[in-house]
Amino acid sequence: MARTDLTILGASGFTGKFVVGEVASRPPVPAQQLTWTLAGRNKARLEKVLAEYAGQIEATGLAKPNLVIVDTSDEDALEELAKGTKLILNCVGPYAKYGPPVVRATIRASRQLKAQGQNATDYADLSGEPGFIEDMVLKYHAEAEEVGSTLVPASAFDSVPSDMAVEVCKQELIRRNAVPASVEMFFALNTGGLVPGGNFGTYASAVNGFASRDTLIRTRKALYDRPAKGDRPASTGLLPTPKPQAKQLGFPKRGGILKWASEVNAYLIPFIFADPAVVRLTQSLQYKQAKQNGASANNPSLTPIIFKAWVEVPSLRILLTLFFYGALFTLFAKFEAGRNILLQHPKLFSGGVFSKEGPSKEQIDASSFTSTFVARGHSHEVLKGTKGNAGPDVKLTVKVTGPEVGYVATPILFVLVAKIMLNQRDKVHKGVLTPAAAFKDTSLVDEISKDGRVRFRVIEN
Repeated sequence: MARTDLTILGASGFTGKFVVGEVASRPPVPAQQLTWTLAGRNKARLEKVLAEYAGQIEATGLAKPNLVIVDTSDEDALEELAKGTKLILNCVGPYAKYGPPVVRATIRASRQLKAQGQNATDYADLSGEPGFIEDMVLKYHAEAEEVGSTLVPASAFDSVPSDMAVEVCKQELIRRNAVPASVEMFFALNTGGLVPGGNFGTYASAVNGFASRDTLIRTRKALYDRPAKGDRPASTGLLPTPKPQAKQLGFPKRGGILKWASEVNAYLIPFIFADPAVVRLTQSLQYKQAKQNGASANNPSLTPIIFKAWVEVPSLRILLTLFFYGALFTLFAKFEAGRNILLQHPKLFSGGVFSKEGPSKEQIDASSFTSTFVARGHSHEVLKGTKGNAGPDVKLTVKVTGPEVGYVATPILFVLVAKIMLNQRDKVHKGVLTPAAAFKDTSLVDEISKDGRVRFRVIEN
C-alpha cells in the first residue's frame, strides 16, 4: 500500500484542527497530488473536523484524507501509522508526556523502511518544552541519523521565527565579512488594545517545565561537553559547547530590576519560553554538523553566537503587574500541589491572559507579534587586534512580524515546515534537530517570506 504524504496526529485537538485547516487551504504539495491522513483517538471528533473543512478541501481540489484511530499510548499502532506515511505532524501535547512514544515509533518504522530500501519517515511537532526537546536529542539523535530520519521538535512559532532569524543574522554578518558574536531578541505582542489571549498549552508547558527542572539539569549534563572547572573534571557529551571567538559580545547593560531597551523603547522582562534553549541547542548541533563535514577550524559555519531574549513591556504599570503575577506563578510552580492549582485556574494566575478555552476570535484577529533581533559581530581587524581591544563593530537588525502566535502563525509555520520536509528532503539534515540545524541549507525562510503572512526583514544599522 502506498504511503501517504503526511499524517496529522491529534488532528481533532484545538491546535490540530487549525493545522488541518491550513493544509486544506494551502497544501504543502500540489493539491491534486497530496495524500494525507487525519489521526486521533476519537473517530467522531475526526469526522467533525473533516466535515468542518469539507468545503475548503473540495474547493482546493484535495482528495479527502484517510481517518485513522490511534492512541499515543499504543506504540505498535503508532509504528504502523509511521510506516504508512512520509511525514508525521504531531499536534499531541504536552510533549513530555505524549511525545516520546511517537518519536520512538517513527524511528522504529524508519529502520524497517530503510531495510526495505525506502526513505525513512520524518517527524515535526509543535513543542515548546526544552526538557522534551533536549531529551529527545540526547536519546535518539544518533539513531535517527543512522536510519536517515529527520525529527524536528519546536517546528512552529516555538521556535522557527527565532531560530531561523538567528541563522539569518549569522549569515548576514558573515556576508559583511564579520564574525558573528551575539544576537539579542526583543519580542513584542501586539493586542490591538484588547487583553491578550494565550494558548493554554503554552501556559501548561511553562507550569510543567518547573516539574522537570531536575530532569532537564541531568539531561544537559549528559548532552553537552563540560569543561573542567575547579575540582570538577571535564566530561564528554553528545554535543560540544562551542564558545564565541571573542569575549566582548556587545550586549548593553540593561540596569537592575527595571530593565530598559532604547532599541525598542520598552521595559524588558526575560523571555521564559523555549526559544533561548532551542537557539543554544542549534549552536551545538550546527558545530557538530560542521565538524562531521570536515570543516576547518576557521570556517564561519563553526562560529557560534551567544543569545539573549526579552519580552517588551510597554509601560511601567504593566511591568509591575507582570512582576506580581510572575512572583505568584513562581511560588506555586515550585511544588506539585501548587502546579495542580495553577493548571486548574489559569485565568486567576495569569490575569485573565490564559484560559482552557483559549483566546476569543476577537482576540485572535486583533493580535500580532513583532520580534526584533539585534545582531553584533567583529570585523577581522578587531579579531586580529589591529583596532585595539574593541568590541563588536558590525551591527544589523532583523525583524520578524506575523499574526497571532498560537492559532494563526503556528499552523502557517508548521505547514510551511512540512512543505520543506516533503519537497526538499535531500537538503534537510538528518537526526533529532532544531529548526535551524535541520533547515539551514533549505529555502524555508524564502518560503515563509513568499507566503507573506509571516515576514523576515533585514534592516541595516
